Amino acid sequence: KKKDEETQEAKDRYQTLFDLSPVGILLIDPATQKAFEFNHTAHQQLGYTAKEFAKLRVGDYETIETSEEVASKISQFKLGEKISFATQHKTKKGEIRDVRVFVQLVKLSGRPALFSVFQDITELKQYERALEEYAYIDPLTQIANRRQFDQTFENEWRRSERNHTPLSLIMIDIDFFKVYNDILGHQAGDTCLQQIAKTIHTSASRAGELTARYGGEEFVVLLPNNDIASAEKMAEIIRHNIAALKLPHPDSDISNYVTISAGYSVVDFVNKTIDSRSQLLKQADDALYKAKKAGRNRAYPYKN
Repeated sequence: KKKDEETQEAKDRYQTLFDLSPVGILLIDPATQKAFEFNHTAHQQLGYTAKEFAKLRVGDYETIETSEEVASKISQFKLGEKISFATQHKTKKGEIRDVRVFVQLVKLSGRPALFSVFQDITELKQYERALEEYAYIDPLTQIANRRQFDQTFENEWRRSERNHTPLSLIMIDIDFFKVYNDILGHQAGDTCLQQIAKTIHTSASRAGELTARYGGEEFVVLLPNNDIASAEKMAEIIRHNIAALKLPHPDSDISNYVTISAGYSVVDFVNKTIDSRSQLLKQADDALYKAKKAGRNRAYPYKN
């Protein structure tokens, strides 16, 4: 009698842990790959009832990308073996949830069963993605930062080289920005940078085009599959759009409003004349220097 009481007590403890666990638990028949028991958390997270679970195979609530992989893992399980892996679950409502799954093949009442525990990590994944995105965004202007530019520049260089398509680069500098900052203050300077960044980004918004803050009041625009004529057109569009903002400049030598200077260059991978990304950057920077020297508020191409 005492042994029976202890056994029942152990079952009750197990049932309490099973029901109250903050992670989803499924007991799965490895032959049919269908769940024959589940806890409240599994029901909450996936939304299926007992009758619905009984009809669903494991792959039915996995995403298409992972269902075959999970089914393959289950079919090769050995008794006592445990594995963990990341996958995605589809809820009854069709929502996709990121999960971390822990599975072990055990014996229950003399028959094999998969004891599957899954933890919803959707919020964690979203947080990680947000952090990763933040690492590539300039916090002031909310456009790409230098890190994202460098990575995208490398990728687009390789793509253009592989496809033998041109790649253009525009470097932009706000004219007399230090004077603007000194007179109006850094808060006004920050607002100016934000408006300039937004205008450049809106001007170069086609697929593949990238606007980034290169440093201070300097910006770069990367234009895949654009020749020198297209780069010139884009540089002039940006210059005119910024002029159209009519941001008052209290002490500019050339205008009553904020203006920009731009330099641009292109690498042609059919008749390749540039060997590296740094060379293309230097050419655009040299063109920018010439635009400033020629009186600012203009866009200049690189010329040998």
